[in-house]
Amino acid sequence: MFGLMGLAAISVLTGCSKKADIAGTWEGSLDISSITAKLGSGPASLKLVYKIQKGSGDVYSGTMTSPDQSPQPIALDSVTRKDSTVTLQASQLAAKFEGTLSKDGNEISGTFNQRANSFPLTLMRTTAGG
Repeated sequence: MFGLMGLAAISVLTGCSKKADIAGTWEGSLDISSITAKLGSGPASLKLVYKIQKGSGDVYSGTMTSPDQSPQPIALDSVTRKDSTVTLQASQLAAKFEGTLSKDGNEISGTFNQRANSFPLTLMRTTAGG
């Protein structure tokens, strides 16, 4: 009835509707060289590690660590995903990351904001699940 092309189209459309899970470990580096240049010293970049766990439904929680500064994880106040937009917020640090999840679900590219500073940041999935 649908023919081979019709079945292929239905298969592609069905696969596109599956929402990629964002649970797992995500890592990236902030280029802070513009700030350290003004200060006269300090690292040119800071590694960030986000660990995201999935609860029931589409509810997520997580932590953020900056291993170059401290091994102590900071709890995220908010972890949300709406369509391909992912938002991770840590009020304790006045920090927020908002980015776009790639089609394959393994990269989030966006902007990290902390107080008056904004930095481009790409997070790469290093492990799946949470």
